[in-house]
Amino acid sequence: MAKFNKVWRWFKQLAVLFLVALALNAAVQLGVLLPYVVKHVGVTTSLGHTMLITTGIDIVAVALVSSVVPAVFLMMNMHRSAYAAMVIGMLAGFQIEAASAVAKILILLWLLGVAVWFGWCKLRDVYRYYKAR
Repeated sequence: MAKFNKVWRWFKQLAVLFLVALALNAAVQLGVLLPYVVKHVGVTTSLGHTMLITTGIDIVAVALVSSVVPAVFLMMNMHRSAYAAMVIGMLAGFQIEAASAVAKILILLWLLGVAVWFGWCKLRDVYRYYKAR
């Protein structure tokens, strides 16, 4: 029974992560594209319908892809890194140059933070080892 609860908790965390990714992605995509479609193309035309359908497919696809790496982080119990990776994945998934540039900068800062954290942990362990010796 304990194994089932652990797996069920992981699925609930994964579902929450996907829903957050879907909501954020839908808000950004519709905030950027929907005013253009309504103003210039029109919702009643065939092109407007096609653009809205493809936007919906893009929203779900980017939400799925941006949830893959965070799912691995959730499995390793790294919740903050999971949500940070989700935001970075969404920024990289948008087809906007500024968003992908921000995603690249965030990836570099994140990797730098992980390297500093890892170095701090290892140096602390080495210090404790020589202090106890």
